[in-house]
Amino acid sequence: MSKVSHTFTDCRTEVGITVGLIDGVIAIARVLAARDLTSHDVQEALKDLRCDEDIAVVLGEKLAAASFKRLRADLRLAKKERREAESENHRLRADISLSRDRRIEAEGEIWRLTELLRASM
Repeated sequence: MSKVSHTFTDCRTEVGITVGLIDGVIAIARVLAARDLTSHDVQEALKDLRCDEDIAVVLGEKLAAASFKRLRADLRLAKKERREAESENHRLRADISLSRDRRIEAEGEIWRLTELLRASM
């Protein structure tokens, strides 16, 4: 059993009414927990309760599911961006390698032209 918090809320305020309703749901759950829940009809009713959108909102499951969905989308985007960055990195490395090869060729050509110039003097 979870730890019970003790708070005092004015039951005439909007928050107080909401807290009272939640306390009522908890009280109903305590009564139901002590009952036989094995019959087919009861199991169907519990299945309906599990699938109820309002219950999901109250329990925060819908919010958690939306957050999880958002996180998965963010993860997919991050993976896509990483693949694009890796591709760009690969392209830049190829450009650097090509530039290095061109520089070596240019240095060889400069050396050859220098030798030709010396020979012609």
